[in-house]
Amino acid sequence: MKRILAATALTLLAVPATACGSGDGDSGGKNRIVFSYWGSDSRQKLTEAAIAKFEAKNPGIDVEGDFSDWDSYYEKLATKTAAGDAPDVMSIEIRGLAEYAGRGTLADLTGKVNTADLDQSVLKA
Repeated sequence: MKRILAATALTLLAVPATACGSGDGDSGGKNRIVFSYWGSDSRQKLTEAAIAKFEAKNPGIDVEGDFSDWDSYYEKLATKTAAGDAPDVMSIEIRGLAEYAGRGTLADLTGKVNTADLDQSVLKA
């Protein structure tokens, strides 16, 4: 569970370094980002807690969680990506990373995220 929470936090830490999301009338002038993720009920609760902590530390950003169970997650993600409606941030397994990178749908965050304080085992993965 600690690794899941750390991975979620790592994913969300990348958000301020990127120019994703948009301010709209419903967000009170804040940037709104969509974060797609999958998992069990317990993982959903952990992710919601990580989102709340992220929003508390980043009051200018509202995170809209887009949760799916494992069975439908990648189908939903592929459909949204193909339609040009990919989430701003997504949870993805290593095995799917090359596929989405090959499509040109992932931002290169090399050098844009300070990783000095992150758990290096999570970062390595």
